[in-house]
Parts: sequence; structure tokens; C-alpha cells
Amino acid sequence: MRLRLFMLFLAGLWLSGCASLNGARPLEPGKHEIATTVGGAMVMFAGAPVPLPNVIVEGRSGVAKPLNRPLDINYGLNLTTMAFGILQAHVGTSWLLVHQNGGIPALSMTNRIWLAANIFGAPYKAEGAVGLWGNHQIEFALSWEISHQLIYVSLAQYTDFTNPNLTLTPAIGAHFDPGKPGGFKMYIEARWYGLNQRQSATPFTFVPNALGALGLSFGFSYVL
Repeated sequence: MRLRLFMLFLAGLWLSGCASLNGARPLEPGKHEIATTVGGAMVMFAGAPVPLPNVIVEGRSGVAKPLNRPLDINYGLNLTTMAFGILQAHVGTSWLLVHQNGGIPALSMTNRIWLAANIFGAPYKAEGAVGLWGNHQIEFALSWEISHQLIYVSLAQYTDFTNPNLTLTPAIGAHFDPGKPGGFKMYIEARWYGLNQRQSATPFTFVPNALGALGLSFGFSYVL
């Protein structure tokens, strides 16, 4: 029973503390991007702060341009949770609301659903029982593109379907394009999950040990 509760806790943590491609600049119609993102909320492990080792394989595709502003869909699968018998995936959209105008940043909006289910017969679940968890992410990002490099700041709200609360989550990050525009890219992001929420008793000690949890993630992608 203790193991089962622990894994249920992990499922909720992975849902609200996962890192993925930021929607600061949605793709133009006809473009596609495949990526791998590593990281998440930071916990104390062996006396040092370590990001949760989420490995997410994901992609996004530009599908439309309503009001002359690109809209893409994004989707991904968490490989780390599968090792614990949990299938976790996400799907969503990002839309550019305002184009960048010189030093005035662009504004985008991302809507994303995170779902997880213990469907692989892991030993902690009751015979025949399937648990399902869901989380909705809405995020607004301001971004500046300078010589094909992108810097952004954002604010997100993660809403647990079974226990909705205000969990404001700011982030700052950058996209690096080391070659010609498009093609291979690198990402780095720092995110403060639920900065307005006090930590409750959990099997982990988050960083910082007060409000919310800091997160760090890295990634790389290729634009087709």
C-alpha cells in the first residue's frame, strides 16, 4: 500500500513538474519539429539539488495561420514514467497572439493537457485497477528574437483535474540556433513550479524547501 501511494504521488508530481518544448514561438504551417527534453522539478538527492530525470520525446507541427499568426499543435511522451508502469503523454496547441515589433516582444499562448495512467501492470496497483490523472496547462510567453536566437519569459497555470488549485509557474528560457536558421536547436529553461503553494509532506525535499519547486531542463531539437 505504501508503495502504491508513493507511485500515485510520483504520477501527480510528474504531471505538474515536467519540462517540455516552450510555445513562445509557434511553428509556421508546414514546418515540423522533433525534440528530446530532459529535466523537471528539482529535489534534494544525496545532499545535492537534482532535477527529476524526466526524458520526454516530443514534437510539434505548424498547422494553420489564423489572423496571420502561426498556430501549431504539440505532443509528447514521457519515457521515464514508463519505467515505473505509468504511461504519460501530453497534447496541446500554441498560438502567436502578437508579433514582435522591434524591442516590443511577441506574445504567445499555449494550451496543453497532460494525462497519465498506470496501465502497465506495475506491482503497486490493485489487480485490474487503472488510475488516471490529468492536468491542464495554460501559459502566456513574451519573447524576443535576436539574430535567430530567442529569449523568453512566461507565466503558466497548472490545474489538476481532481484537485484544482492556483499554481502559478513563471519561467525564463532561451532557444539557441547555432547554425543557419532552422535545423538543429538547443534549449535551456528554468521554471518555478507553483511558486504560490506551500510544500506539504512528501517523500522528497524540493528546492527550495518552502514555496513551490524550482525546475531546470535542457533539450535539443531538429526543425524539418
